[in-house]
Amino acid sequence: MYSNLIISLLILSHIVGDFYLQNNKIAKGKIHSDNILLKHSIHHFLTSLLLTISFFSIKLTIILFGFAFSHYLVDKHKIRLSKKYNKYSLILFFTDQFLHILIIFAAYPLYHFLDLNTLYINLSNMIINIYPILKVINNNIWTQLILSISFFLFIINGGTIITKLTLLELSSQYTSEAKNNEAVETHDISNTTNPSIHEIAATLDESNSKSGGEIIGILERILIFTFILINNYVAITFVITAKSIARFDKITKDKSFSDKFLIGTLTSTSIAIFCGFLYKVLFLK
Repeated sequence: MYSNLIISLLILSHIVGDFYLQNNKIAKGKIHSDNILLKHSIHHFLTSLLLTISFFSIKLTIILFGFAFSHYLVDKHKIRLSKKYNKYSLILFFTDQFLHILIIFAAYPLYHFLDLNTLYINLSNMIINIYPILKVINNNIWTQLILSISFFLFIINGGTIITKLTLLELSSQYTSEAKNNEAVETHDISNTTNPSIHEIAATLDESNSKSGGEIIGILERILIFTFILINNYVAITFVITAKSIARFDKITKDKSFSDKFLIGTLTSTSIAIFCGFLYKVLFLK
């Protein structure tokens, strides 16, 4: 009866746990410390428990504990593979996220045994008596609302992380090319590598602030996602055009920057477009 609602809450808790509660300190620390990885898994457990509190029961607690344990195992294997196959960081990221979401859906039969607890029912009845208009909000509306929030939260921080990882791989390619040039021309690598590319990797260390480029990317994805939902595809071209015009001078003069700009923009917009059409397929049939 409440399976879809529970799944939406668990997806939201995963996004909050992985993209908002997991700061750069935890993301780096869990690579070297099982204790920090365990702390990250506990964050997921507590977040999912808080968001599903209306279904709180011993059965739910056991299920959520199982999710937290599976999250620990998946992340641990991802870290091990990342150390061995560092150049596949983007693929490992997508695989990691896919497995976490897959586990939530795989447990679908277990959600049939969960129901709203008495305390929540009494509280919701009291609120509905005060605000009768809330009666029109059924489980399907709640599910769509929660998943809508999840989509927006993902394209904000998740989109930023994916774009950074993509640009970081570009940075690695530039470094590799610079090393090859050094071997042939015996030049210092610092003279053959564009510093602006390596600044991308440095931004991964920024935990308290976002760069101007990141903020522009976030607004870009939000606008594109919204325009897709309202079927205003023409407006998307204006967003991309406005961004290109603002950077036109640097794009034409700096080939390395133009590569970074093009790949970053295509990655960012692709995330928003994919999420937009996925949302429409799920809810706006």
